[in-house]
Amino acid sequence: MKVLDPLNDFLNGAPSTRNFFERSFLLEEDVQKQIELVKTRKLHSEVVNALREQNDGVSSLVDSQLEKLDDPNVVFVVTGQQLGLLGGPLFTLYKILTAIKYASDLEKSYRVPVIPIFWLQSEDHDFDEIAEAHIYDADLKTSKIKLTMDQSKLGGPVGELLLSTSDVQDLKEQIDDPKFNLIVDKYAESKKLSLVFSEIIREFCSELGLVCFDFHAADLKPQLLGLILDAFSKSSEIASVLKTRENELSQLGIKPQVHVREDSPLLFVTENNQRMRVQNNSYSTEQIEKLIREEPKRISTSALIRPLVQDSLFKTVAYIAGPGEFQYWLQLKPLYQFFKLPQPLVVPRAKMFISEQAQTKLLRKLSIDVEDLRKDKLELVKELVEFNLEKDFQELEGHLKDSFSKIEPHLLELDQNLKSPLAKTLNSSLQNLEKLKRKAERSFVNRNAILTEQVDRLVQYFYPDNVPQERVIAAASFFTAYGSEFVSKIYNEIDLKQLGKYQVVELDGVVG
Repeated sequence: MKVLDPLNDFLNGAPSTRNFFERSFLLEEDVQKQIELVKTRKLHSEVVNALREQNDGVSSLVDSQLEKLDDPNVVFVVTGQQLGLLGGPLFTLYKILTAIKYASDLEKSYRVPVIPIFWLQSEDHDFDEIAEAHIYDADLKTSKIKLTMDQSKLGGPVGELLLSTSDVQDLKEQIDDPKFNLIVDKYAESKKLSLVFSEIIREFCSELGLVCFDFHAADLKPQLLGLILDAFSKSSEIASVLKTRENELSQLGIKPQVHVREDSPLLFVTENNQRMRVQNNSYSTEQIEKLIREEPKRISTSALIRPLVQDSLFKTVAYIAGPGEFQYWLQLKPLYQFFKLPQPLVVPRAKMFISEQAQTKLLRKLSIDVEDLRKDKLELVKELVEFNLEKDFQELEGHLKDSFSKIEPHLLELDQNLKSPLAKTLNSSLQNLEKLKRKAERSFVNRNAILTEQVDRLVQYFYPDNVPQERVIAAASFFTAYGSEFVSKIYNEIDLKQLGKYQVVELDGVVG
């Protein structure tokens, strides 16, 4: 059976999705088994020390989370993301809040200490992916903000990048709104991007006790020597395992998210500030081991190995994944089996639309919901005003086709060569009829210009550039307007039984 929509089919319990993961977060017995599997694993002292060093003194709530590290049964709910400008798009915040809420729910339901961890993807080398943010301007249209840095600095881990005076000044000039000072002022000269990002998301979650982890800064790769050397020396076996999985998914109609190279281990080495893919025979096992021990920051892993790095360090019950991540997690089950690690439960993050008071009021006035805005704008306006010429044009088209069908046998009886001209004439007539219909529709739209403009505003707000709001608009755009009450509202609205499905959160009553 083909899988048309892996995430939705999984959430709906389709039989074809039973082999997606080792265990499902939807089944209570699987959740219980996952907790029992991971809580007895050892948490190395180096990991505990790194967590304390990176989070001690952040807040009393974070300190209370760190106290759980003293309990041998402590487990973790992990999520992570790239270091997006201004704290990243809304979905980054949704991932974080889902992780915190799911961890709290597990702790209450199964009476086991659970710490929510946000893994900063500071080793990522793609600066362009994190250099832009979009905020709403005064007219609620999207405004693009871009961080520009000297190209000579780029190529290495983005978390290591240091801001210059001109970088900071240029960024501040683009955001001429004092409300953003709380966020923008965190970008300061000679400050690393990883530190700026962690300060921003901690600002967002100051009342929720989020624990951050910067793996690149922690220098824990020597603790993962066995895993990384196996990824290097057994690359052919790993590629074979992943190719088999790729074929299994292809048979279900699922295109793998991450391409598997048969000629390359899933590792990278930084040379002259450029991240280079490790090729077979380009390094010896001894050279890789020496790098791990002596220059660990020069070694990084691919997207397929990073989750195993995470779960070798942490006793991970669950990973909170976005829709794209969910796709590549489908490739990982045999990789966890190969490395003899328990695969965490893969839990989809909350998906949301934020509706402010003006948008909520307009949606109610038009008697539509956010999902309706995905329709063709013209079709939606026609629905709202009951464009009654649609039926007339359909009837006219039917009459035209019937008339041509009736005359066709008589013409062919006269001359078989008339078949082609007849078909062309019918086609031309239908095209002209379609042109007339489009002209009528434009006249209709012009007559209903106010309604069309209202629909336009809603579409631009909820689907800027035809992309869902959560993937475009920076969380800072709302946080700077509403403060911590906005974050609390989102957290409280997250429905753990509706994860992976869109919720609309109305900010009516939230005071900025």
